[in-house]
Amino acid sequence: MTTSDYRRQEAPEKRALMTTQELATFLRCPNRNVQRLRKAGLPDIKVGELVRFSEKDVLDWLDRQRPDFRGYSWARIK
Repeated sequence: MTTSDYRRQEAPEKRALMTTQELATFLRCPNRNVQRLRKAGLPDIKVGELVRFSEKDVLDWLDRQRPDFRGYSWARIK
């Protein structure tokens, strides 16, 4: 299932912005993984001292993180 399929099937109602805890719940991972992803370039929005995340920006960023294996004989991508 691709991220866009996930978005269509299971995405909750549209939110303006998510907190770190909400994003961790959405991604089904611990808060510390969200912090690691931020250090790796996950887009966030600073509202004063608060950190918020746009669902669309996060899903787009995650889509771009997938490796491109086209051209490798051992990778069978349909």
